[in-house]
Amino acid sequence: RQSFLRAFEAITQAESVGKKAFVMVGTTIGHYPWPNKPGAEAQNNEEKLFGIAALFDDLLGVLLRSLDDRGLGEQVLIVVTGDHGFRMRTEFESVGLKPEHGDAAFNVPFLLYGPGLFEKQIRLPYATSHVDIAPTLLALTGIRQDTWLHHGTNMLDPRLRDRVTFMMNTNLSPVSGFHWQGCHYTVNDLTRRVQMRASPVEDAELSEDPRCNHGSSKLSDDAVRSILQGASRQFQMALTYFQQRKDFAAKPVSSTTVTLNPARAARSQRASPTSVAPKMTRPSGGRRTSTNAD
Repeated sequence: RQSFLRAFEAITQAESVGKKAFVMVGTTIGHYPWPNKPGAEAQNNEEKLFGIAALFDDLLGVLLRSLDDRGLGEQVLIVVTGDHGFRMRTEFESVGLKPEHGDAAFNVPFLLYGPGLFEKQIRLPYATSHVDIAPTLLALTGIRQDTWLHHGTNMLDPRLRDRVTFMMNTNLSPVSGFHWQGCHYTVNDLTRRVQMRASPVEDAELSEDPRCNHGSSKLSDDAVRSILQGASRQFQMALTYFQQRKDFAAKPVSSTTVTLNPARAARSQRASPTSVAPKMTRPSGGRRTSTNAD
């Protein structure tokens, strides 16, 4: 409750000096083992999860009413989301599920509240990703993005329907997977077995376009393996690149080793293979990619 109170105070303090505030409220009570209210220790895990959701709902309601009382109810954009789905075997089994790639692991809740921008509810009939949140908020607030580099895209862009979104969850190893057009595709790295299943959550919302169920967009086993192999290479290159940056930043720098000449720096990189950053390439097939990562 104190976190939501501090968020309200930050918003109103910014408003009092004619500015806007960017506020994030993070919490850990939605993590396993699921907490319960004092005196409700006998609740089962489903009841505990419902209680956590109800608590968030109450706290958010208090915040919205407080903003309304200050005349700020239609001057805010509020995002409600989670950072990841189920990861550990104990989390799946706590609610009677089998640990696997699917909606419980892949999906997180996402709600964007903007009463001053939307006249009615919009339900997105395709998968989005955390990397899409920033571009969406920037677009909705009218902030120019043409000089910024984003990995994601405005969530209201219908082209996201055809984007491949990967699932990174090492706890489900050796199985890797991705989501495309309402389908979950997985590959077992040991047996090389490929599986495809429809997303039941998305099927209910895509009744007018159940492409996964009809098989019109089904990928071949070889295509699924190729997409995941290409993604794995790109993720490894990105990891190597940022690890090199981290290692370089950790080294002590003396005045004799610093250069401000870009051409000289480029020649130095070419002469030293270990310092060359890997070249990032587009995914095979021209599909746009995103990562739903913890």
